[in-house]
Amino acid sequence: MRKRFVIVIITLIMASVSAGSAEPMDPLLKLLVARGVISADEAAAVQKEYEQMKEKPGAEAKVESAGAQPTAVAENGKAPSEARIPTSPASKRSTWSERIKLAGDFRLRAENTHEKGFFDDGNRLRFRYRLRLGLEAAITEHLKFAMQLRSGDPDNPVSDNQSFDEGFNKNQFSIAQANLQWRPSGTFDLWAGKKDPKKDWVVSDMEWDSDVIAEGIMARVHFKPADHASVDLIGYDYILDENKSSSEAWLYGIQLNSAFLLSETDSLGMGLGFEYFENPQAVVDLSLEGKLHGNHVSNFLDEDGRLISDFHIGQFQAWWKNTASKRWPLKVSLFAYQNFGARGIAEDADTAYFGRVSLGAHKHPGQMQLRYTCYYSEADALFYAYTQSDTRRSSNLKGHRFDLRLGGPKHSYLNLTWYNTRKQQGEGETMNRFQLDYIVKF
Repeated sequence: MRKRFVIVIITLIMASVSAGSAEPMDPLLKLLVARGVISADEAAAVQKEYEQMKEKPGAEAKVESAGAQPTAVAENGKAPSEARIPTSPASKRSTWSERIKLAGDFRLRAENTHEKGFFDDGNRLRFRYRLRLGLEAAITEHLKFAMQLRSGDPDNPVSDNQSFDEGFNKNQFSIAQANLQWRPSGTFDLWAGKKDPKKDWVVSDMEWDSDVIAEGIMARVHFKPADHASVDLIGYDYILDENKSSSEAWLYGIQLNSAFLLSETDSLGMGLGFEYFENPQAVVDLSLEGKLHGNHVSNFLDEDGRLISDFHIGQFQAWWKNTASKRWPLKVSLFAYQNFGARGIAEDADTAYFGRVSLGAHKHPGQMQLRYTCYYSEADALFYAYTQSDTRRSSNLKGHRFDLRLGGPKHSYLNLTWYNTRKQQGEGETMNRFQLDYIVKF
């Protein structure tokens, strides 16, 4: 028994020091044989067992852990199901570089807009850029802080673009996002502060421009009733304007979204949503006073500049995706909107539709993606302030959008876009806008 114990200990010692030295352990074995502790046959057996252990993947880690925590075995009376490499308290503590993630993107744009009567000669050419820099910091396993800086006019909620003009002047760089995100489990998450919500809810860029940053709080509950189905329940409360001398403006919303895996290559999603704007007139006043830039007021106003309608907007959305071709995945998205708060003359202008077809991908060099989008929005179907800004029609819109995207070097792509839009109601010329973008992510 004593000899067997000595053999086991020798084997463990040899394995534990093997990472730090390539020298064989023959001198030690020879010494033990010479002293009569073990026989020559036993020494040979130890050497053979040692060589076999070295050849097995992960053998060194298992040997190290086997003798590292005898108290854990003694307390529960059972051997651990898996060997574990012991860690010191210091190694369990991640460094700041491991807890903080940095990310950003830079976009260069050449833009040419044609619309009779809007510019001096009906044409405008300009060059623009967009810069976004952000970080995420893991505070605990379930809580993280995020912030982001963006270029552009801080008083414009629907554009981060900055034009190259005004004699080489310096440009503004503002805090766009600052929020806390809490995820105590895989079924619930919540954020509060300023945040880009486009990855958290399901909306179209006709209703919510992709540059919009929401301020407030959002909670999401995620269910997975089956392997091929999932359900998300989302609620949000956004602060639109706070005023000490009058009532504040708020937005309350809820969404119920579902997704189904129909086959290995087909998936389907459907959802319903409802948004209730409280005192949207406060936002209109900001626009009319010149304090809120971006979209012009396209909703119906009375002679005193007040909204005729309330905005209680119902939403239905559906999408279908097919990935049978990895090179040419296909996705179709549809949205329908109804403003149940439309009043007076706006009762016949309370409906909006959005459709998009996407074919291909652009994440890798040489890949191509084609997209077609159809916009249709009557004047009071949507609240004007946060709608797609590039159409230049706010909520009163009828038009089309075509995109061609080409994957470039790693983390970059080229995008060519054509907008063809006009007012859905009222007189006006057709606008044609062409944009050539190069986007780099880092």
